[in-house]
Amino acid sequence: FLLDLVKKLKKEDIHICLETSGYAPTEKFLEIKDYIDLFLYDYKITNEKEHIKYTGVSNELILHNLSVLDKNGALVVLRCPIIPTINDNEEHLLQIGKLADKYDSIKEINLMPYHTLGNSKRLHIGKETVLDNIENVSRVKIREYADRIITKKKIIC
Repeated sequence: FLLDLVKKLKKEDIHICLETSGYAPTEKFLEIKDYIDLFLYDYKITNEKEHIKYTGVSNELILHNLSVLDKNGALVVLRCPIIPTINDNEEHLLQIGKLADKYDSIKEINLMPYHTLGNSKRLHIGKETVLDNIENVSRVKIREYADRIITKKKIIC
């Protein structure tokens, strides 16, 4: 249904921004790429085993689809949630910069501080909370993380 929707929106000259985890069949990205003005593309965890542990899926397809979007001239903002004890490590922070510099399609990096707002929403709909022992990340701390990322791209905190 997304393809039909974006085609109709484009006929109305509406700017389309798609927020995505990148975890979808590559063919779907190829079908919609020409109709999307901007992809907000999540990059959660560098280490594949950790990615599987916390998201339930490998990051292999996600990284492949990012490459495909780049090869097809898409405009991308790399969105990186920073979660203490999970992905606030040197390996991940360095890889954010390397990934951003690898692809011309990535115009900027958005570092997003972890917050616990989702836990109250989960409780409200009868689901268990997750990451209970992790605290919100302050703006000061997120700027410290940004300073550790080596890149030519603009970083928004």
